Amino acid sequence: MFVKLNGKWYRVDVSRWENWRRYKLAWSSVTAVVVRFLCDRGMCDLPEIGQFITRQYPQTHPEWYAKIDKWYLRGPGNGEQAVRVFRELERHLGVEIALEIMNTG
Repeated sequence: MFVKLNGKWYRVDVSRWENWRRYKLAWSSVTAVVVRFLCDRGMCDLPEIGQFITRQYPQTHPEWYAKIDKWYLRGPGNGEQAVRVFRELERHLGVEIALEIMNTG
């Protein structure tokens, strides 16, 4: 995963694959890592994106949400939803997000 900020691409590692060969990566994990990376770089003025990124405490199934800074994040269930979230983040924050998917097994 890569995020471009201020003209520079940063590699954002999602996990250590050498330790997790049989691990199936979830889209929710990928989006959470991107949001954490952006917040750690001071870019936490995120847009609210439906149920995926919101400031409202989730009344139903709060266990499905991660709290990152002042945001509640519910990871997308599929790649299409994740790409929509990434595109909205790109548009709102002026960054670029790129995915590199490799089959290591």
